[in-house]
Amino acid sequence: MTIEQHLSCRARPGHEVATGTLLRRLAQVTRRAPGCLGCHLQAPSEATGAWRLTGLWISPEALWAASERPSPWLDELLREHCMTLRASTATLSRDARPAA
Repeated sequence: MTIEQHLSCRARPGHEVATGTLLRRLAQVTRRAPGCLGCHLQAPSEATGAWRLTGLWISPEALWAASERPSPWLDELLREHCMTLRASTATLSRDARPAA
């Protein structure tokens, strides 16, 4: 019996590009996970503003196994994303300073 997994999220204002990049990479690595039959990312619509990630797994057990397995690639992906957010926040803070 196959099982679908759904993730829906919205980007914080100003972080739409970084969020899209993170979710595209997450979809790519999920497709390579044992037991994953496919993973599709749907860009946000104007109406909802929410990204939608849908994964299809060969069984509930395969989904649970993938979520319980240590994931160095996920750690690296989230670390890179946090660094991107930190860099963009620093740039925004610098740009927001009044001119001298």
